[in-house]
Formats: sequence, structure tokens, C-alpha cells
Amino acid sequence: MKNGWSVREVSGAAKWCTGRLKNAAAKAVHPDIRRLNETLTETLGVNAEVKKRQRAQSAESSSTFDTPETLDALLQRLGVEFR
Repeated sequence: MKNGWSVREVSGAAKWCTGRLKNAAAKAVHPDIRRLNETLTETLGVNAEVKKRQRAQSAESSSTFDTPETLDALLQRLGVEFR
């Protein structure tokens, strides 16, 4: 092929680029979801993340607590008695 590339090299490079584009698109977060994540994080005082599921009309939420005290503080604010 021109410029010294074999057909396999061109095919491999094309697959690599296409795969990277698909991964980037899959990792992209909708602006509404990004705003929701920011609002939850600020309001709850913890790292909160909402992820929309690809094939379902549902979402998944997770929160990360840096310390047990952070979790206790949130539970207290929510009026939840855990112990």
C-alpha cells in the first residue's frame, strides 16, 4: 500500500480508532446527568453519582463516603437511625 502500510496495518489502525471513538461516546455523560451528580454531591456532602443504564429506562445511583463519620452525618440529616 501507499506510504508503506500493509492492508493489515491499515485495518488494525482503523479498528483501533473506531474502538476509541466508541469508548469515548460510551463514557460521555449527558449534561442533565452531570448537573444532577453535581447537585447531589453538593447537597448530600458526599461524592454522589447517577448513571443511566444503556438499554433500560432506569438509572443507578451510588455514593462514596470518605469516613464513617461522613456516612453517620448523612444518615442523621436524613433522619435514619442505623445503630
